[in-house]
Amino acid sequence: MKQYIEWPLQESDITSEVCEACGARCCTIALPMPFTDDRKIEWFNTVVDRLDGVKALDNGLYSFTCGYLGEDNRCTIYETRPQMCRDYNCVAWTKVNGQDFSVMNHVLESIGLEPIDPDAGKGLY
Repeated sequence: MKQYIEWPLQESDITSEVCEACGARCCTIALPMPFTDDRKIEWFNTVVDRLDGVKALDNGLYSFTCGYLGEDNRCTIYETRPQMCRDYNCVAWTKVNGQDFSVMNHVLESIGLEPIDPDAGKGLY
């Protein structure tokens, strides 16, 4: 019988202090190569090489960082940031996403809590 554990954080636990401790992890996203055609891949890599905030990762993904993220990992347009950014909540995202605990675990570790082990055979409720 599968055991269940309670989510270590709830949506309401994400405060400005938690966000500050995290270091703006939500402002960077890793995505796979969008093309399979060699010419398009060459073009894409040429463009990526010239863009600040975009880099190729070792695992075949590309990391995209928001252009409004300052060197101090704070939003430089916080008061006028897009609605998508205003609505983002790492707990809600992890619950909806269901399989990627990397952002949630980063947040948990940044505030001194134990990360979630998705391979531990326990479900979350």
